[in-house]
Amino acid sequence: MKIFKLLLLIIVSALFIIGSCKKDSSSPYDGPTNPVEESPSRVETVTIQSPALGIEKNFNIYLPKGYDESTESYPAVYLFRGHENEWTQHGIQDRVNSLYNADKIGKMILVMPGLTYESNPMVGFPVNMINRGILGSSLSGLGTGQFEDYFIDDLIPYVDNSYRTKANREFRGTDGFSAGAYSAIMIALRHPDLFSTAGCYDGPFGWSDFDDPGIPGHLDDNVWMNGSNFDPYFGNPRDMDYMRSYNPPDMLSDASIDQLNMIKTIHFFIHAACPEAT
Repeated sequence: MKIFKLLLLIIVSALFIIGSCKKDSSSPYDGPTNPVEESPSRVETVTIQSPALGIEKNFNIYLPKGYDESTESYPAVYLFRGHENEWTQHGIQDRVNSLYNADKIGKMILVMPGLTYESNPMVGFPVNMINRGILGSSLSGLGTGQFEDYFIDDLIPYVDNSYRTKANREFRGTDGFSAGAYSAIMIALRHPDLFSTAGCYDGPFGWSDFDDPGIPGHLDDNVWMNGSNFDPYFGNPRDMDYMRSYNPPDMLSDASIDQLNMIKTIHFFIHAACPEAT
């Protein structure tokens, strides 16, 4: 059910960047009498060399129906969860095909980055780790741990150069579920010049200044202050200034007027599942 709700969120988010690509069933077909049959959509697993990580890294990419025969360029939506296979394991291709066939969305390219170990034992974020060493080297897939640099400097340029994306912010968006929802909003706030939409479902954002108003005292946001998943990214004890720079409420509080004006141009779609957010 959650993955279905997230896909509905993706529809809404993507509509802002794919309006020009939406099917127009009211227009009569004026092409050849026997048009070439479109190739089916597909998901490819791609391996690239990442200078930021110093290793090869996988990502999955969904290419829409007719991609091979067309010369058309498409909007791109980056889907975050952690491991690149989490989306394909939940049937993303069939879901998106169904929405397209029902005229709910237009054609788009979906990119599913891998931001954790190859074996997926922990959650991953597009954050540059400052304490990579605590994870050791027994499992592959982390490299240097500089995952923000990988995503921004390696992956997005590779996708834009290798596939027919509409390679500008007006046609590029982010979406995510749970930890991936945090990633989708956070990376759009840090790089508002790259994204025009950002959607999330059930994202674990930290309280402002990591101060839970329901608990007396300060720095009592238990998830962020004590969650072991954050240790490689923000250190233990935490580097508070560094962690603030990746926490959406604090990023907004600390943003300049120019940064806020750019952020205001992003279309945000945020669905919260926790009672505290309602």
